[in-house]
Amino acid sequence: MFLRRREKTVICSLTVSLPERVPRFKTELEPFGALGDLGWYCIKFGLSVCGFENKVIKVHADAVRHPETKSITAAVCSVFFEDGKSLMFDCEFNKAGANYWAEVIGGTGSIYVEDFVLPYKGSTAVCKKEELSPDLLYYKSKNLKVTEEGNFQEVFPPETEKIVVTNTYGISQCALMFEDFREAMGDPEKADRWAMEALATQTVLDTLYEEAKRDSTWSDHANRLS
Repeated sequence: MFLRRREKTVICSLTVSLPERVPRFKTELEPFGALGDLGWYCIKFGLSVCGFENKVIKVHADAVRHPETKSITAAVCSVFFEDGKSLMFDCEFNKAGANYWAEVIGGTGSIYVEDFVLPYKGSTAVCKKEELSPDLLYYKSKNLKVTEEGNFQEVFPPETEKIVVTNTYGISQCALMFEDFREAMGDPEKADRWAMEALATQTVLDTLYEEAKRDSTWSDHANRLS
């Protein structure tokens, strides 16, 4: 049996290998830790799909803090929207490696983004310089199709299409961000969009942070430190 309509679910995983001496482990410099750093990108990616003005009706967040610095080193979060869409992500500072993938799952198929941060390729922190690319690669899969009668029919195996979005500037995502800043300075409409997206992202982040503080995992770690 197939449902005629299933709202989108966005799943993200963003993990970065970092030494503990970097400022991100200092709560006075980054009070939100991994949630405020890596989680920000997951939230913004999710909102770009689910809608920046979509109303959040429920959140859940589990967080783990560093035993000495008390900074958030890992978090697992869920965000549920009024129209049925949802965002689920995990983010973590570790010493093992890196993940930058995201997946959007809808009623008739899915989109898988291998690396939504860039310029890393292949979801690995160990890359040769010549392997880095500013282009965005993603895979679009279709597992249901609509018949002439208007019913849904399963597509097996799913039809998968590899799509490359070429970066016409030929520069990294980081450099593109500053290029967007430059353009926004001369374009009030673009500046307003930047402000709206940033505020929406921060609002969800603040809500998840407060939820994480109430979680038992956070409390257990806090008790051990006190």
